[in-house]
Amino acid sequence: MLAVKLFTNTPHEVNSSALSLAEDGKIPCGIEVGIYSPDKLSPDLEARIKNLRNETKVLHSNWREIGLGEISNRRPETLRHLENEMFASRRMGISKSIIHTYRNSNDTVRVIYPDPKLAANQWADSALQMFDMGMRPLVEKTFESLPWLQAFYSEWHKLGIASKTGFCFDIGHSRVWHRVQLELWLDFTRSLRDQGFAIHFHIHGNAGDFDCHRPLHLAHEEGLLAPSKDWAPRGVLPWLRDAMREHPESLFTLESKTEYAIPAFKFAIDTLKENPAVPMELQSIETS
Repeated sequence: MLAVKLFTNTPHEVNSSALSLAEDGKIPCGIEVGIYSPDKLSPDLEARIKNLRNETKVLHSNWREIGLGEISNRRPETLRHLENEMFASRRMGISKSIIHTYRNSNDTVRVIYPDPKLAANQWADSALQMFDMGMRPLVEKTFESLPWLQAFYSEWHKLGIASKTGFCFDIGHSRVWHRVQLELWLDFTRSLRDQGFAIHFHIHGNAGDFDCHRPLHLAHEEGLLAPSKDWAPRGVLPWLRDAMREHPESLFTLESKTEYAIPAFKFAIDTLKENPAVPMELQSIETS
């Protein structure tokens, strides 16, 4: 299911308009709530989100970038922030959270990671702490390489916590940091799904030089979705169709500014409808 993103630092009317996509029963649309500032969503927006089905919504924090590494260090400020997020999530009936491995305010910095098996064991307790607080953590691919993540999740699977954790694949991050073909990432998400991990996706356009988060309709006009030999040999949209078919239970968040949510959503739906292999629920949607 495609999803649109709301941000705590975005004007109410913009968030409200985007949220209406998910409230329209004729349109299969999810919501991702981005806590990107100390601001809060208005009570009426929180109430509307609470009324959506649980499996159609997820939380994402980018304010101070709480990561599993920080939680494992047990810093009081980090734990207070984590508790605040958990309270916000419970208010909105959200039980999944996108979380980074590390906090890093400069997303162009290549972070040096510890041994993945060591990290998996050190951070498992943090992930379980989040789960015990009512939130299933889905680790977002940011600066990590595919081999690092393969080793990391292999260890988590051995620890028996697949059913309590998950993975968020960010398509733009995969083009900027440690670029490998999207087909290999789809193989990876498929294998994680089969092991019991929850899977989530962040979808946006990216040229590969920095994390620009271009909305799909503009990225298409700018050629950012075209075939790329070392990253997307068939182009991004054919890959997206396959990914949605392989992961019918997952949310595919169109991760760009909320003011672009509606045109980006309509572009994605219209494009996906062109392919008979997509779910039937998308083929009958009117986007005019």
